[in-house]
Amino acid sequence: MITRYETIMKKLETEVKKESYKKIRQIRSAVEELLKQYDEKENDRIEETKLDCWEQVKCELMEKMGDYANIGSKILGTQIQYFTRQYLQKNPRDLDRLFEKYKKETSKEYIGEPYPDEIKKASRLFVREIVNAMNVQGIPKTQQNLYRFLEESNSFFDRKLRENYISLIGITGEFFKRSHLLEKHAEEFKSNMKRESLEEISYPIHPDGTGNLSLEESFSREHLETKSMEELIAINAFWQNRMAKDCKIFFLAMFMVDHLKLYEKEVDERNCESISDEQIEEFMVRKRFVNRLATARLRNMDFLSHEEDEIERKEKQYAGKYNKKYDSDLQDEVEIDCVEHIIKENMYLMKHRSICYLLEMLKQSSEIPNWGIVPEETTETNALIAIDLPGYNMPIALHIPKDILITGLGCFKTTKVLKQEDYILPIYEGNSDMKQGEKYFPTNILMPLTESQKAILQKKARETSETDKNKKMIEHMAANARGQIASHLKQVNISKTGVKTIERVRKYYDLLEETRYQKDKTGHYIVIEETEGHNSGNGRE
Repeated sequence: MITRYETIMKKLETEVKKESYKKIRQIRSAVEELLKQYDEKENDRIEETKLDCWEQVKCELMEKMGDYANIGSKILGTQIQYFTRQYLQKNPRDLDRLFEKYKKETSKEYIGEPYPDEIKKASRLFVREIVNAMNVQGIPKTQQNLYRFLEESNSFFDRKLRENYISLIGITGEFFKRSHLLEKHAEEFKSNMKRESLEEISYPIHPDGTGNLSLEESFSREHLETKSMEELIAINAFWQNRMAKDCKIFFLAMFMVDHLKLYEKEVDERNCESISDEQIEEFMVRKRFVNRLATARLRNMDFLSHEEDEIERKEKQYAGKYNKKYDSDLQDEVEIDCVEHIIKENMYLMKHRSICYLLEMLKQSSEIPNWGIVPEETTETNALIAIDLPGYNMPIALHIPKDILITGLGCFKTTKVLKQEDYILPIYEGNSDMKQGEKYFPTNILMPLTESQKAILQKKARETSETDKNKKMIEHMAANARGQIASHLKQVNISKTGVKTIERVRKYYDLLEETRYQKDKTGHYIVIEETEGHNSGNGRE
């Protein structure tokens, strides 16, 4: 008889088989990097044991990830306050209506409630806070003073959110630098560009005295302070996405180093290539099983005690079979994974919230001409968002669970009645331009293009043959370098008199109805085609 434990393990093995081809090389690389960091500690040790040195490496990495999660959690609260004030500034009628409703309040006690995620509720709380401040300071409750309070508060949260984003991106850079991932991602990007005869589109990793921005300097405060709020949120979303993926790989690599006790082996005996693919897959399965139990425990921490007892019962039920198969202590592994899991969940929570806030900012007003959802890479469970940040090297591609995206966009509703446009996003144009066969050209790093690089792309776009497989990709990159849309993404119209015009026609996608639209001359959405069948969703990284 097949037990529940065996069923779970078989399912996890199947999942790992589908993904391992993409991750095995990354895991080996992460193991090698961890061992390099260990060697640095081990060479300096006096009385510490090898295990002590290894624990120091793990603690430093976990501390850096923890710092990142802590600053990121502050951003979540600041974001909703910033967007609440932005909304009321752009919608003065709503501000006036709420002020009329609450200005009769006489309380001088600080409200102190946390801001809710919904803009509508947050707006009510903010206006009540203004009225409270007027009561405390004895300021007349006039419309003039209301708008002054809003302006001052808006400026304060603009500065605060910018500062938070600059700090968060800076910590991301420190993590990549400490883990030597700057070199890894930069070299991969350089190799990809060279393969496509675009070797000029590469960047120094560290300052080289040429005056060109290095990858390391792109995380500096001096550089980031020159960026708009829109750019900062987009840059953060990209690197946040990159860091969340890299952290998952590092957690698995630490798990492997621990269990194989690689830190005890001599340097010449630690050939990571000798760890077989099958071994790595086995560790991936083990880690996922431990993660399931850790997730279940965390999910039930605030529930009734008998439900916590049920989690413990399952751990004990599976422990015997797990320990017999792997010769390890399941209980300890679950405890460690709980800590890692909280860090990972915070990272993904921040990533998903940032994506939703960025999309709302782009919907309201944006100088970014090409951004939106990619319907052909959006499934029932996941959505792909792509953004061409003008003047940057490559598009930003961001995956987000579809239900989280729908819920996130719903937070910006300002009426009780569901409006169609609340869940409609523009369709990103030119997604297939970045596709080579069945795979997408990866965006390993995000960097602004230099003026010489922009000129090189313009020249390449003019000179590349129409039959070249990279023609559209180069045209796409060259147009975005100028903050424009490639001509092949525009529509050619010929009038009855034979006059030819070229114009851009934006298309839109309804997340709820899974329908595509265009806007008519009055701004109303009209259906243009039935939804195409979903694909596997294995799109960009």
